[in-house]
Amino acid sequence: LNDVATTKDYSVEGTWEIQNYIQNRLPLISPQWAELLVTRIGENILLLENEIQKLALLPKITETEIIENTIESVEVQNFKLIDLILSGNCKEARWLFQKYLKPLDKKEEVLFLNAFLGALRKAWLYMGMVGNGLSPKSSASVLGLKDFVAQKYQRYPLARIRAFATFYENLI
Repeated sequence: LNDVATTKDYSVEGTWEIQNYIQNRLPLISPQWAELLVTRIGENILLLENEIQKLALLPKITETEIIENTIESVEVQNFKLIDLILSGNCKEARWLFQKYLKPLDKKEEVLFLNAFLGALRKAWLYMGMVGNGLSPKSSASVLGLKDFVAQKYQRYPLARIRAFATFYENLI
């Protein structure tokens, strides 16, 4: 392919490497705002590159510009929802869930729900695997969870799985 077209290498791994990648692509962005961008978009380099290209057109890059000009990824939305559920804040999770669904058409709603239920299932399986003696690292690897997500789930006791049922009951 290199013989007939110009290609870009987007193979970057790890949060620090991703933040460095962002800062190399956007010299005006501070480390703090690069971290915010990763928090909003996730670690998918192709999605980040799309948002980086939009931000590169701005004369300055601040928190406001990042929030107003980027789209929070479904992965990040699901992570926020699951974190609220695990922390027992089902009322706020229900509000945020409805906020995420409101602008979607039926097809997008089905896709979002599918992604959310998949992420919820992974969280539940991870907590169950660790609760039954499998190492956190092995559990995360088997389920394809990023390290920071697995570490977040480790903060909650296995008993928090009941929060999933409570959230679901309150949702319908």
